[in-house]
Amino acid sequence: KLVNGTVAWPNVRTDSTSNSIAARAAELWHGAINGRGKYIPATSGDALVQAFRDILVDVIKDTSQPLITVTTSSSTLKAGTLAYVAGYKAENWAGQLFARPLNAVDKTVDIATTWDAAALLDATTFSVANRFVLSYDGTKGIPWTTYSQLPALQQTPLNMNTTTVDNKGQDRVDYIRGDRTKEQAQSGGIFRDRNSRLGDVVNSNIWFVGKPASAYSDTAYATFRGTGTGGKGARTPMFYVGSNDGMLHGVVASDTSTLAGGTELLAYIPQGVAEGDLRKLTDPSYTHQYLVDGSPFSSDAFISTPLRTTAGWATVLVGTLGLGGKGYFVLDVTDPAEFTTTNVGKLVILDKTDKLRGDKDK
Repeated sequence: KLVNGTVAWPNVRTDSTSNSIAARAAELWHGAINGRGKYIPATSGDALVQAFRDILVDVIKDTSQPLITVTTSSSTLKAGTLAYVAGYKAENWAGQLFARPLNAVDKTVDIATTWDAAALLDATTFSVANRFVLSYDGTKGIPWTTYSQLPALQQTPLNMNTTTVDNKGQDRVDYIRGDRTKEQAQSGGIFRDRNSRLGDVVNSNIWFVGKPASAYSDTAYATFRGTGTGGKGARTPMFYVGSNDGMLHGVVASDTSTLAGGTELLAYIPQGVAEGDLRKLTDPSYTHQYLVDGSPFSSDAFISTPLRTTAGWATVLVGTLGLGGKGYFVLDVTDPAEFTTTNVGKLVILDKTDKLRGDKDK
């Protein structure tokens, strides 16, 4: 009737005193509609409490897709520039990390994706067995593949269901690496169903690492930033971002002759996370928790022994847990071509993360 004009909105200024309360309520409703919001009447304290509860439930069930962090492939807006976007799907905490063309004229982001890291991780052709996942045992980087080869402090929580030992340690390692065959949706599955192998990206910004570009005057650095023997000027450009699936992810920033943009080359599980709440990701009753939530950053640095086997220039990346806990870790990301199990010992320079429990969303 209001749309058709057969009923008019009450006028809060001219309606009689007996109708003024109804007029004021209608005015609030009118304002909510104009603001594309909701009008929730609450005529008592209890009704107000329930109204806020309903609002919070709606927020938690929000089906929007927050885009948390955005960067571009160029410091100036020009033709061919890509926008790199990370975030999550709020209804299921699945992560997002993709590249889309950026229009240099109207500055809009194209709806078509150039690459989608989550889609690549979730593809039927994705090989969990070949995924490069690493962690730290207190002295060196370690491959994170086989439960029996993990340090005891990481084994203990992974082998438990809440507070009871259930001897599912290897199954949990497989799950966290990306194996989905034991999720509840599968026959005989006991672990939490996931919508994606990529966890939510909430507070971590995307960090780009391209060719070395600092202006150090050291002769050895000139060689390091070049494309000749020993130079890293032609290395694969990478993005790094923290995710609440317990990993810092390193993905290819743009297509190369052998790699597609968005391909994950590295997934690092900080020591404090591996010894702490990582296991909870497998729990069917899991409620969202921050794990690797801080923003990484990098710089070129000359590293001496014993932090590096051979002293020299390197690109080091520092990551933090953010809301997931205290501490930081430092990785050697000098050359993505070295992101292999044979090099795992030298890729983690140090890890000072604490296994303090992260804050939860309520």
